[in-house]
Amino acid sequence: MAPALPRFLRSLLGPVLVLITGCSAFTPPPGTSPWGEPTTGGPGWRKVRSAAAQAARSYWTWAPLLVAGVLQVDDLDHRIAEWARVEAQKHFPVVEEGGLRISLTVDRDRISLSLAWSGGVP
Repeated sequence: MAPALPRFLRSLLGPVLVLITGCSAFTPPPGTSPWGEPTTGGPGWRKVRSAAAQAARSYWTWAPLLVAGVLQVDDLDHRIAEWARVEAQKHFPVVEEGGLRISLTVDRDRISLSLAWSGGVP
């Protein structure tokens, strides 16, 4: 008999399935058009000008640029990444439960999570 899935994977299974089916089964509300239906190959300069002006006034455009600029001061982004690496290694060691091995690796420029199953076919 194959070993049962660890509790960790069983707890993730429901939310993952809900997200996958929710994203694939989107139906627009009655009286509206499906996504992308009213698009055209040439939107016209009036719409382009309006979209550019709207983006220039939006803090969603400027806030990320300001934060990126602040993080470049005094190499702050690299210091935050180093702090995150050290904290992750302290708080997220390699976990082994049954045949499942979970490890989190934080490098200077990326974070990787690896899952390995060595318990045979679940």
